[in-house]
Amino acid sequence: MDEEFEIVDKVFCRLVDQKTNNDLEQIVIDIWHSSGLIRGGGLHNYVGEAADINKVIDSYSFIGQSQCSNCIAKAKEYWEKYSSGKPESDLDCDDFREIFDSQLDDLEETFYNSEEKIIQALVQFVQKNKLNG
Repeated sequence: MDEEFEIVDKVFCRLVDQKTNNDLEQIVIDIWHSSGLIRGGGLHNYVGEAADINKVIDSYSFIGQSQCSNCIAKAKEYWEKYSSGKPESDLDCDDFREIFDSQLDDLEETFYNSEEKIIQALVQFVQKNKLNG
């Protein structure tokens, strides 16, 4: 898996350094970036701070990782329940985490356990679409 991780990470870094990306390249960027943010800060921080979550959800589905897509979509749904009717200044990712703790734990466990599958799917996607430079 280390070799596969390095392949994806190298492609991601190259794509991020490009001035523009096509739709297929953007899928790699969206997935690799979001998976790193989620692993580093949890779903509660990701859905509370990310801009275009629907595009990321679609990207995971596009490469066949619907389990991850569903985790992010469900966390987004919880965020929408939490944030409904609140002024933006009252929204707090840690407060959200506390309220939906057990639900987010379950989603994160599923997401984290999919890391190897995400990497394998991205390697296949990169190779199939000749994105590895």
